[in-house]
Amino acid sequence: MRVLFRSLFSINSVSLTLGTILTVIILFRSQVPVFELIELKTYDLRFLSRGQVQPSPTVVLVLIDEKSLDVEGRWPWPRSKFATLVDILSRDGAKVIGFDVGFLEPDENSQLELLNKLSQTVESLAIKNARLAKFIQESKRNADNDLVLAQAIKKSSAAIILGYFFHQSESDLGYQIEQQNRDQRLERLSASKYPFVTYTKQGLEVVSRDMNAYASEPNLAILT
Repeated sequence: MRVLFRSLFSINSVSLTLGTILTVIILFRSQVPVFELIELKTYDLRFLSRGQVQPSPTVVLVLIDEKSLDVEGRWPWPRSKFATLVDILSRDGAKVIGFDVGFLEPDENSQLELLNKLSQTVESLAIKNARLAKFIQESKRNADNDLVLAQAIKKSSAAIILGYFFHQSESDLGYQIEQQNRDQRLERLSASKYPFVTYTKQGLEVVSRDMNAYASEPNLAILT
């Protein structure tokens, strides 16, 4: 009887343990906020218990944080500021510069918009002045922040990798895109094809995997 009781107790203990583990896994997979908070807190504790680790100089993160905004001004920044960043990193010996930022739309530049209006007004008034026309054209080139960034990328000694992403479905995007437009978007990514990779015991290996998406969201053509 005592042996039978112990066996039943052991079975119940195992069942209770497995049930608890299964319940926790289900709740965790359901993204219950309290479990996410616990995970984040234990993540902090793991870093504290690990202690400080000297970072590798191989990879450097250039972060846009609150301190950056206090010094450089509110977001979004003009593309000319990114061009300056590319120039500085290239000069300091960076081999590869990867952006976790998408340059998807033209830079909203009020100065360039004003110069375009001035140019249109001069043309409408039929003002023929070579010096004025040259001044306007040079000013427009200097004010075109997208062009300034494109030139910085072109002359950079580092390889430049721009960020982009995909819309998995039409409902994800929210509107329909013609097939011709989708093909044009993909064409802008033709020089930016990267294989899927994974870490194994043997090291880094390429994973054979096809990805289907409704449409891509590439950077401006002048930059790609």
